[in-house]
Amino acid sequence: MRVITLLVLSLSLIISSCTEKEYVLNNLPGTWNIAEYQRVKIDSSGHRQIILDEQNVGSWIIYDDASAAGFLDYEFNYVGSQGNQSQTGVLTVSDEAMRLILIGGCIGCDKHFIIEMFRSEEILLNSYAPIQDTVIFQLTMRLKKI
Repeated sequence: MRVITLLVLSLSLIISSCTEKEYVLNNLPGTWNIAEYQRVKIDSSGHRQIILDEQNVGSWIIYDDASAAGFLDYEFNYVGSQGNQSQTGVLTVSDEAMRLILIGGCIGCDKHFIIEMFRSEEILLNSYAPIQDTVIFQLTMRLKKI
């Protein structure tokens, strides 16, 4: 009897719990400080050269838009040494909650960020872009909820 009760309780917790994707989408809305913004050039030998390393360079506002299931509007505002840049668009999270996918802002600008760490108050994101056959740029952002 005790085993059956434990099984029923465990099953009800599993059914009622949200997926990782839902957890991330539910905790993304809000204003995030871009606490760290770093660009690194990586060559084919694995040598890493820091191109840009800045702190507190703007905000990323993610709106809670329940009308579009699985998608959230965002406004990205960078105010660092690369000049002021703003971008708006829509984002979502991959089914396994390992990638943040930005859609829109400009044609061909869709971007995928690997979610390295996700906490309700802090996020660490990485994105990689090949520039030449032997060079990759890595963009790392650490966001802290305001």
